Amino acid sequence: MTSTFDFADSLISFCPEAHLDDRFAQIPLLIAHGAENDLHPVTEARSLYARYPGPKELFLLKGAGHTEWMLDEDPKFQTFAAKIADWISESF
Repeated sequence: MTSTFDFADSLISFCPEAHLDDRFAQIPLLIAHGAENDLHPVTEARSLYARYPGPKELFLLKGAGHTEWMLDEDPKFQTFAAKIADWISESF
C-alpha cells in the first residue's frame, strides 16, 4: 500500500498542541525525543512540553537523530528503552 501526498502532508503538519485541553490534566506524558533530530526539531518536543496540561517529563536523547539509532544493540536505544521502563514504573 502506498501513501498519498495528502496523508504525508497531514503527518508533517499535525500539531498535537492544538488538541490539548483539561482532559489531559491527570494523564502523565513522557516526551522522548532525539536531541539531534533534524526531521522533527527539538523545538517541536519543547512546544508540546510547554503546552501539555498534565504531569509531564521531557527526555532528550543525546546524540540521537530521528530513527537511525532504533536498533536493539545500539546503546542509544538501550538508554531510551531503560528511560521508558523507569518512567512507567515511576508514573503508574
